[in-house]
Amino acid sequence: MIERKAIVFLCVLLSACGSDNEKQSEYFEYEFIDSNVGFEFGTTNHDVTHELNNTIKSNLAKLPSPYEYREGVLFEWDNYSSSIQGFMKTKIKGLHPNKKFSAEFNVDVLTSASLNCVGVGGVPGFSEKVKAGFFNIEPKKIIYTKHINGVDVSHYEINIENSLVEGSTADLGHLGLDVECKDERPWELKSLSNDELYTFKSDENGEAWLYIEIKSGFAGFSSYYVLSAEAMITQL
Repeated sequence: MIERKAIVFLCVLLSACGSDNEKQSEYFEYEFIDSNVGFEFGTTNHDVTHELNNTIKSNLAKLPSPYEYREGVLFEWDNYSSSIQGFMKTKIKGLHPNKKFSAEFNVDVLTSASLNCVGVGGVPGFSEKVKAGFFNIEPKKIIYTKHINGVDVSHYEINIENSLVEGSTADLGHLGLDVECKDERPWELKSLSNDELYTFKSDENGEAWLYIEIKSGFAGFSSYYVLSAEAMITQL
């Protein structure tokens, strides 16, 4: 897990700053207390038009009790497709161009998902997962049309879920809590980080897109809040 630092952005070079010949390390921290801090939010893997789309949310919102003194990024939906996911993205600049980096992630999420409930398509909690990564193209929400039972249906997906796109995401873990399965469940903070090595490459301009997603793999209602995100990158 990344060591906590009371700063928003820290640049540390292994030797002197300002030279592309020196290996680069940088630390990024984002707190969604009352601002999007440069991130864009959205949802994907659902139909463009559906009667349950009014349940889909991806925005800054006040946290539930007893955390209502601050805000977080709310992701909420009735998962009629069994695969709806929320995403967050922001552009990172100032990296050494065309260089390979390793990355450590930590994401704090407020969740009430139980590992002891039963859901359609998967176990709630365990089927709700957080992933993170860096991409050298912008992750974008796109529309494609699929043919189902003789009817064309317009559907949202994310462009980086394509075999032609270089890069991938790191698994940070699931959002489940070992709590009783009941209608009123306590909200708890869960910190998630990657255990395995994750690498990416900056583009020719020294830029990359930091991307975080929450994937829901069961049919039913889900609600979570992202409170903060951290990334520590080190040039290889």
